[in-house]
Amino acid sequence: MSFVLDPRDQVDGISIYTIAGANITRGELVYITAAGTMALADSSAMATMPAVGIALGTVVTGRSLRILQRGIIVDLNWSWTPGAELYVSTVAGAMTQTIPPGNIQCVAVARSATEIYFNALPPGGGLGAGTGGRGDYTYLIYRYDGNYVVYDDRGFLVHGPGADADTEINWALTTGGAGCVVYLEEDTTFAINDPIAFTANTQVLRGGGRSSFIDGDALATGEHAIVLSGFDDCIIQELSIQTQDGGTKTCHCIFIEDGADRWRIEDVWIVDSDSDGIHIEGTNIIDGWIVNCTILDVDDIGIFSDDHCIAV
Repeated sequence: MSFVLDPRDQVDGISIYTIAGANITRGELVYITAAGTMALADSSAMATMPAVGIALGTVVTGRSLRILQRGIIVDLNWSWTPGAELYVSTVAGAMTQTIPPGNIQCVAVARSATEIYFNALPPGGGLGAGTGGRGDYTYLIYRYDGNYVVYDDRGFLVHGPGADADTEINWALTTGGAGCVVYLEEDTTFAINDPIAFTANTQVLRGGGRSSFIDGDALATGEHAIVLSGFDDCIIQELSIQTQDGGTKTCHCIFIEDGADRWRIEDVWIVDSDSDGIHIEGTNIIDGWIVNCTILDVDDIGIFSDDHCIAV
């Protein structure tokens, strides 16, 4: 439904009618509860996210509620900075110009101090699961305005921004758990200060090809760009990696050790390595595959294996 912006309603856009599951005031953000009703969105917890609309009236629990999903809304009590992005706040139902800690969802842009363009719907194309040839993923990591951010498969910003790519990638692996797919945006350099580490079985770290580049020059002595230890059936594919050339810090690009079975490294470019390109050590790894990989330069050994079964 579309409504004309006028002094009485002060809204124009796509809106729907639903049922309030709490007392709600005009201008407050709402999410869908487990009962299918609307309650106040709060970025403090994923259980009260994502926001799906902004209330266009004040109602009590159980009453019909109209919410705006996309469009323009005016409130003379607002005092936003024109051009500022607005986020779901840690104050239930509120919006904020300050990026909140934890769960992050941008829902609007201020057109003036009292008027916003609101859009709680996930972006079409670009960021949804299965778009752009990426395949399905749980989290998408990409660089925005010099920092790194994490989107989920619904197209919502859920973590970041962070200055270090390893912080955001490791958050995604830890939060996603077993079976998650973490996708690194193509045409992006992911600068890391600490290793990227798998945290559960059947996880996938996937890029968009060689242009998804993990730069590990800043790693400390003995740290490795990607570490797989103690988890099975994990995959690294379609990305490129380097650690510092000639840094004498013994930083492997990929380090695999005991307890990691049936792993697969596929379509990976080792651009440079401060030690080995792919280093496998221990005594009890069962099966590993290195498929269609390219090793351009290493300081020590391209592929080092310590008494393991590797099918190439």
